[in-house]
Amino acid sequence: MNTNKVPGGRSKSVAKDLNALRTNIKSNDANGLGTQILAFIIIILFIAIAGFLFLRSDKSVNSILIFDSGFSVTGTQNKELWIGEATEQAIISHLNAGERLHIIGGRDVKSVPENPDGADWIISGTILIGTENTEVLDLVLQLKSNDDSGQVFSTRLTGVKTGISDLASRASTQIFTWLEQPALSLEQQANAAAELPTSQNARQAYGEGLEALTSFDAARAVPKFEVALRDGDHPLVFTGLARAWYQLGYRTRAKQAAQKAYENRGNLSRQRQLEVEGYFRIINDEWSRSTEVYQALKEFHPNDLSYRLALADVQLKASDMQGVAQNIEDMRNLHAPLSEDPRIDLIEVEYLHQKGDYASAATAAQHAIKKARASGDNAVLASALLADVDNEGNNKIDHLLEARQLYDQLNNPGQQSSVLKELGEQARYVGNNTQAEEYYREAIRVAQSIGDAPRIAATQNALAITLDLKGELENGLDLKQEVQGYYAQRDVKSRQSIMLENIGISLFKLGRLQEAEASFDEALDIFIPIDDTIGVAWAPYHRSRIASRNGDLDKAVNLAKNAVENSVETPAGDLEHNARYEIAHTLYHRGLYAQAKVMFKDLEQAFSDNKNKLSAAESALMLSRIALQEKDYALARKKVNAARKTFVSGGVGYYILDANITRADLAFLHYSEDHDAACMALRQNLKGMEHAETALRARSRLLRCNGAVNDLTSVETAARAVGMFEPQLDAIRIRAQLWEKSGQQAFADQALTQGRELAAAKGWAFE
Repeated sequence: MNTNKVPGGRSKSVAKDLNALRTNIKSNDANGLGTQILAFIIIILFIAIAGFLFLRSDKSVNSILIFDSGFSVTGTQNKELWIGEATEQAIISHLNAGERLHIIGGRDVKSVPENPDGADWIISGTILIGTENTEVLDLVLQLKSNDDSGQVFSTRLTGVKTGISDLASRASTQIFTWLEQPALSLEQQANAAAELPTSQNARQAYGEGLEALTSFDAARAVPKFEVALRDGDHPLVFTGLARAWYQLGYRTRAKQAAQKAYENRGNLSRQRQLEVEGYFRIINDEWSRSTEVYQALKEFHPNDLSYRLALADVQLKASDMQGVAQNIEDMRNLHAPLSEDPRIDLIEVEYLHQKGDYASAATAAQHAIKKARASGDNAVLASALLADVDNEGNNKIDHLLEARQLYDQLNNPGQQSSVLKELGEQARYVGNNTQAEEYYREAIRVAQSIGDAPRIAATQNALAITLDLKGELENGLDLKQEVQGYYAQRDVKSRQSIMLENIGISLFKLGRLQEAEASFDEALDIFIPIDDTIGVAWAPYHRSRIASRNGDLDKAVNLAKNAVENSVETPAGDLEHNARYEIAHTLYHRGLYAQAKVMFKDLEQAFSDNKNKLSAAESALMLSRIALQEKDYALARKKVNAARKTFVSGGVGYYILDANITRADLAFLHYSEDHDAACMALRQNLKGMEHAETALRARSRLLRCNGAVNDLTSVETAARAVGMFEPQLDAIRIRAQLWEKSGQQAFADQALTQGRELAAAKGWAFE
């Protein structure tokens, strides 16, 4: 069955093992070493407490929450919109530098309500550019109470473009006065001033870069931030540049910019330093530390949605499923409009994917699409469209094409690569592996052009699965192992575990059953602690297939039944139908053809209903094999031809060979006119075949075509060496057929006796 998993696109499943490091210290000297240990523990505790206090040293008590409803610019063209962004950011920097004030809203929400719940005050501003002197700015500042009192403060301040910092300082001083809060200390003023570049040109470029990021135009933001950096290495400009590069998919450049931001963060306030560090840790895959940082930032300002979203993203990467579930619930309980942000839905999509609840994930993605359309946020809309594509439902191609168009408009090659990968997935799902490979290779090329290693890895795994289907198992395995090494190096546990599972599937197909089982076991050792319910649910299915190939049908059917039970709570990826296929397969091997036929008919229909053409064709092929045993040769031929047609159209090598094996059996027993053509097809398909079980079974048929009875021993020996039971029986059965055909019945009877004894020992049928 086609059961490779793709930790792709959306992600589907990134992780970090959060088990505590346990240290066992043995003491032989209660006075000497014990004292040292006690001192060591005291030092560790001191460091831990100091670190805890360091992270939380800026936490406000009884803070005043101010909702930023935005600053507009009038009397100007679009090229001057940066003034509003720069002025707004400067004022927010001064207000946040105070003891009790905290600002929410602004760039953190997509639509502004008239009365945002939870906020104490609402701040707004309008900047008018002078008509006679365009360097003059008039700021109309308003602070409105968000309660029934209707209290409103308003003032008009005049400044100049070159003095935005001074204008912001005077505006914030006025707000502190209105709210009866102490003025900023010199240190606080310095921290606030440090958040903006010093020169006019740099401030303008920085403001334009922020405005571009706000508009999700990262391609326009990059050159603006680069201009701003000409006047000095400003940490927040570097962070803006890092975010812009990352949005575009240039991960290496983003990491370099984040590194510079981290190195130059010393003059910022503690809050801004942590923001810079948090992004630096995330982009370097340091999940434990980034979790600590964003947890601290969330504690500082629990109503700041950006901190909560970043924390949830990190928790997903760290596979802290309980943490992210609580975080999602907490964000849902925030006051509107924060609680209605579509990005919360997208986080929930990712969470539900990891939990295997695809139906709920689809609902969350559709909520995100609806909200993003209403807000006009094209970047979030495109992400939501991609998220919905990963779920069951309609409009997948329509959503992909719309997302691709949006990313073209946003000039985002990273996400363009994601769309190409998803187009490849859709092609693979309908059985067009040649087109799928083309999409995957193009997606990898785009990702490589911008140095986006995560996208390269995810797409390489998808390509590896396609190579598997085409019969290029060794190449697929090499790619999977390369990707697994990438995730292991970065300690992304859930993707590492999925890759181990996929590697096990490749090893299984290559006939390396012991190695396959070891890889499945290693994957399960990760699935359990990170609570990957899908991985845990599928584990007995993989072991069932290994047991079946080893000839242990009792063990195989018990494991398959366990997988069916698991599918009740984890109905992901056709687990139930795949496991029932294995049960039906064991019935066939036991010779219980009537029962097997009923199951395979049901499975053929179920797979067809789910548009799983390959698995439906596999079921049809098994029905052909049953019909052959029942001597219903017309039905056998009809089913094998239908299966072959599907396999050929999909370009799936070992599936085609499997069908040609049944075709050859049918020709030998009944349709003799097709014998030569069937043998020729086997000979062509067997060239370079890497799928061990299918290749061994095909070799026995090809030796029958050649009448090489003595060479069948080589097939038995090779099958025994890799633990494949069915090819051993096939070789004995074909030996008996050839002896019988040549008139040497005594030798034929001897082979039949050997086959019956071998089959009976394991409960297999042998006719």
